Amino acid sequence: MLSALSNLIAGIFLALVLGLLCSQLSFMRTIRIGVVWLALFIVQEFSNLVEAYFFTTYVPTIHLFFAASFVGLLVTLVEALLAGLLFVSGKVRRSFRIETQAYLRQRSWHSWILRLMFGSLGYFPIYFAFGALISPFVIPYYQNPSLNLRIPSFAVIVPLEFVRGFLYVLALFPLIALLRVQRKYVYAGTASLLYVAGAFVPFLSSPALPVELRIFHGLEILADCLVYGVALVYLFAPKRSST
Repeated sequence: MLSALSNLIAGIFLALVLGLLCSQLSFMRTIRIGVVWLALFIVQEFSNLVEAYFFTTYVPTIHLFFAASFVGLLVTLVEALLAGLLFVSGKVRRSFRIETQAYLRQRSWHSWILRLMFGSLGYFPIYFAFGALISPFVIPYYQNPSLNLRIPSFAVIVPLEFVRGFLYVLALFPLIALLRVQRKYVYAGTASLLYVAGAFVPFLSSPALPVELRIFHGLEILADCLVYGVALVYLFAPKRSST
């Protein structure tokens, strides 16, 4: 009963976020589904599996990692299909090709390269700063072998979080580019999707970690998402959405 209730609450929060985002994506259904699927798969599944591979022993082999990724691909496809079918924008349908071309012309190619670079590299200092704040509270859990947790070396953590930053940019770049609302609403949608799909839903629906550890990491990731969301929107939001 507790597991069913947790999954129900997680589903409601995810549906709220996806509904608000899809209602602003007035494109063909396949475009909406594709954009949401990419974001969900990377934020909710793949990025978390990458971190689990290095920070836990729950994914001990590369074969299991790819198997879990394939399952995550199917799960998020179902979620994206439901979101695309249930939450339909009432606005006039826009052209994906025309909107994308106009968006990319807003900045020069070298500006886009720099923004992609800063967006990818910017995740690590944010992650490290808030991780350091909660480290006194969570390290004892990682030193408990019965919890199947581990802390990789700094030489692994740095490139790992740079890769995760690039994955987040890849996942959220199309969504940020296509939203035609005020910048504060683009930020709210981006930060909400990062936190709800990336932390709230996995923590609530998975009983593997102790409650205390999920709370500490939940607060840490909330801070990550709020700050990193600002950086992503500043770097990638369309210029005309700032008014």
